[in-house]
Amino acid sequence: MAIIYDDFYDFLTIYYYIRRNKNSKIGGTIMQERRTINRVEFLANSVIVDKQTLAKYYGQVKNISPLGIAITVDKRIPNMVGRDMIVVAETMIMYSEAVREDKEEGNKKTVAFKARKFTPDVLQYLFENIGEDEEISN
Repeated sequence: MAIIYDDFYDFLTIYYYIRRNKNSKIGGTIMQERRTINRVEFLANSVIVDKQTLAKYYGQVKNISPLGIAITVDKRIPNMVGRDMIVVAETMIMYSEAVREDKEEGNKKTVAFKARKFTPDVLQYLFENIGEDEEISN
């Protein structure tokens, strides 16, 4: 029997419940999760596109995982927390939500993004607009 999780947070809730109650049984089988998903350093230039305003912001990727990405940007860029964004970095495109901003030294801040599922309107935008006028330069 396979369990399908609608949301990563549903998975985490069940995972931590099982870890707290090591003798818990689900479906008659004791479950134990052995995998972890860690962010890895991935240095690359990036373009962040605000889904609502279509404004483009440029930054430097700090680290990445299948579940999210952290990007260092100029601190003068408006607050992105809670906004839907499209992140383009080298060979990767991620639809995401900005979840946190952390101040860095100097005129920089790091924005953490949580990956989201692509929607038809986001895919349409990608096919029509990304990279139309500009390229990511190294």
